[in-house]
Amino acid sequence: MIFQNLRVFRQELYGKLGRSKAALFDLMDALLTTSKAPSLVQVSHSPLFRRQWSSLFKAIEDFRLSSNSLMRWLIQFLVSS
Repeated sequence: MIFQNLRVFRQELYGKLGRSKAALFDLMDALLTTSKAPSLVQVSHSPLFRRQWSSLFKAIEDFRLSSNSLMRWLIQFLVSS
């Protein structure tokens, strides 16, 4: 049950990220699993970030989801889970 909720969460979030969503997802996974990451350079060296260095900045630049929209979706997801 928990893994199914996580799978649904990740699929829905992936659908909301817009352009460069694959690179953003890799970046999020790398950030969440890197214990000490004082810089983006170190995050980009994570095995979970399977992209080239330049795609890291492109993904961040292309990200357009507002924090309010993201927060509303997260709250709705948590309430319904």
